[in-house]
Amino acid sequence: MRSSEKGDKSNYCHFSAANERCKYWTYPLYLACWAWATGMGFGFLPVAPGTWGALWGLPLVMALRRLPDYGYALAAIAIWLASVGVSTWAARRLGAKDPSPVVCDEWGSLPVTFFLIHNTSLWVLVAGFVLNRMMDILKPPPARRLERLPEGWGIMADDLASSIYANLLLRAAIACHAALANSL
Repeated sequence: MRSSEKGDKSNYCHFSAANERCKYWTYPLYLACWAWATGMGFGFLPVAPGTWGALWGLPLVMALRRLPDYGYALAAIAIWLASVGVSTWAARRLGAKDPSPVVCDEWGSLPVTFFLIHNTSLWVLVAGFVLNRMMDILKPPPARRLERLPEGWGIMADDLASSIYANLLLRAAIACHAALANSL
């Protein structure tokens, strides 16, 4: 008798379309998880997958900006928490602690970079995106240490810390731009 017939459910389904015991509804969920984790496949690009994957955060930010501030905050928190679970799921399947195809941490952190910044000009979007990527690459403290957290928490937490830094730097850039514009 196989171990799965003895009541061991450890090998049950795992969102694999090839597993005959899976119900038909699990395959769309499997595809949705991969799309979420890899930024619709951008995470598999050979050069700068994190930057390409982070591009999905820009339309997300533009959509979230239509919400009131509390709705924006709740949606950003929900996206971040869902990304913890999805990145854990994807990292386990890829067999790495923080695999480069998993880019939901990149696009999921952009709403934090733009939180409570109501300036919608193009230069602010570009500056926020560049600052987000710079802080994610540089990983100022404590971002680097947060990578040590287990599974999806470590994948997501370092980007959360980096995005907070990017938010503060973007606020400073906007203030400097406004001060410079007023002095001319």
